[in-house]
Amino acid sequence: MIESACITFLACRYESELIEKIVKDTFTKVAPAPVQMKHLVGLDTRFEDVKSVLDIESNDTVRVMGIHGAGGIGKTTFAAYLYDKIRHLFEASTFLLHVKEESNKGIKGLEDLQKTLLSQLGEDIGTTVGSTFKGSVEIKRRLGKRRVLLVLDDIDDKGNLNLLVGGHDWFGSGSRIIITTRDETVLDNHDVEIDKYKMEALNDRNSLELFCWNAFDNNRPAENFEY
Repeated sequence: MIESACITFLACRYESELIEKIVKDTFTKVAPAPVQMKHLVGLDTRFEDVKSVLDIESNDTVRVMGIHGAGGIGKTTFAAYLYDKIRHLFEASTFLLHVKEESNKGIKGLEDLQKTLLSQLGEDIGTTVGSTFKGSVEIKRRLGKRRVLLVLDDIDDKGNLNLLVGGHDWFGSGSRIIITTRDETVLDNHDVEIDKYKMEALNDRNSLELFCWNAFDNNRPAENFEY
């Protein structure tokens, strides 16, 4: 009878572990799409610029990259492009939009961000994290051995960044963290080393092409609009 109970227990445990693995694998394949990208002008070139910084093939360490630049210059679009291009290489991935806006809601907003981060990476923590401190503990405890891709969009405060990405040991080796911000000093003042990439304006040719896509739904000016 004891032997039968042990077999049943082991079978249930195996089934539970199998279900958990399926759930996490599913999250990897159907990770939420961050933003709609209609016209990808000049992004391939930018990707080549940051490939060596991201070093996706390496599993030796955790790398953090900050994309900084003026508002409206395309930081979020580029981060979304990177995310979409490389997320299939990770165990799990998530893209947190409008971190500044959410964190301005106070402690509740920050707790919700921590919970969203964990849930979108396949970690169910129930209805609440309890506090931002507990949320940070849970991120480190649950993701410390997982190779994940995390994008934090529009960070403007060092303290908020520390609550979401406190250190390299919060994530498994090979993880990549991408941050977008208007304020370069946020990247300089973080507790871990961050490789920086400055977003510059598009060159004249790419600027014209992007304008044409938005104005004429074509990569060239419409007839009678050439100059």
